[in-house]
Amino acid sequence: MLSTGFVAPVVDPFSVAVFVALRNAQPRTLTQLADATRLSRPTVLEGVKGLEDRGWIERLDPDGKERKAGRPAIRFRLRGEDGIVAGVDVGVHKLLVILLNLHNEIVGEHRVQLEGSMTGAGRVEVVGSAIDEAMRLFAPSSRLLAVGAGVPGIVDRLGRISVARAIPELDGIELAARLQQRLGCPVFIENDAHAATLGEFSYGVGRGTSDLIYLVAGYRTAAGMIIGGTLHRGRTGAAGMVGEMNILRWLGAAERLMATGASDDIAPATAADVFRAAEKGDQSAAAAIAQYADDLATGLSALALAVDPELVVIGGGISLAGPPFAQQLRERLSIHARLIRPRVEISELGDRAAALGGVRLALDHVETAVFDLTNLPEF
Repeated sequence: MLSTGFVAPVVDPFSVAVFVALRNAQPRTLTQLADATRLSRPTVLEGVKGLEDRGWIERLDPDGKERKAGRPAIRFRLRGEDGIVAGVDVGVHKLLVILLNLHNEIVGEHRVQLEGSMTGAGRVEVVGSAIDEAMRLFAPSSRLLAVGAGVPGIVDRLGRISVARAIPELDGIELAARLQQRLGCPVFIENDAHAATLGEFSYGVGRGTSDLIYLVAGYRTAAGMIIGGTLHRGRTGAAGMVGEMNILRWLGAAERLMATGASDDIAPATAADVFRAAEKGDQSAAAAIAQYADDLATGLSALALAVDPELVVIGGGISLAGPPFAQQLRERLSIHARLIRPRVEISELGDRAAALGGVRLALDHVETAVFDLTNLPEF
């Protein structure tokens, strides 16, 4: 599974500049790289050699299209397909792995159904096996550079799950360390609401914003925040968990929706059933949805007034309710948090948000620790 073409981190700024110029572009000549990086040809050549020595780029045979007088121009291509990062969403009953190469291309997605009775150690092994299987299926000759994962629980800065009510078997497990030992690459663990927030900010409806709240609403309710373009975790990783306060009405909101949204004959089994019943004219279901929107808006207004976001994203299972529910939540939020009126949008990523947030966590490591993009030269 591991490619032998990667032997050391790239640390010099000229190699990094060439890497950036090639990453999202077609193969380029030295002249084109010099134009793109605004560096001299000798400096670009130094950067090219640094990348070649580490196996990140290859020289292509001249194809005749760029011939001028004299020798044909040699082109250089980034071997971005040889480097993979993985994002993982570890749920109670399902697991999703998304693989991304260094051309910023998703190369595969792998889903696994999980047994709720699985032990903590067993769940760790299944996560590792799922990543191995995804690499075997979609990137068998590439190297796994880093993994980012979202899990339901409070995660400390060492990747240890300090509180995991949804999956108590993971409570206290040093998931990052165990998976890193299992996979042989750096692993980064984040609370799933925070991971989904990062995913939506990086790849979804949150692109281009600097301050947003991502609301996870489904069987449980939680939130994550981007403040000033950065994920806000808090000291212990519990930022955004205002649902722990009973007075803010997030606790039990989903249960109340399903319990009070019953028809006269049969209680709907899921939130989706309640919404379907409301669409068919069931007044008790419609009233339950209105109450649910108000329950969510109560806690959300406290968080929104503290952050004053540009955007609120509705994620989790309730995002399937679509724009009509977003409008209900928007109206209730305008009443409870009347000083501010952030945009309220449905997630673009659906149940892929946390895994894509994991991709971003892993990619952040590659772009800093491996390629050190913070050392780009001033142009």
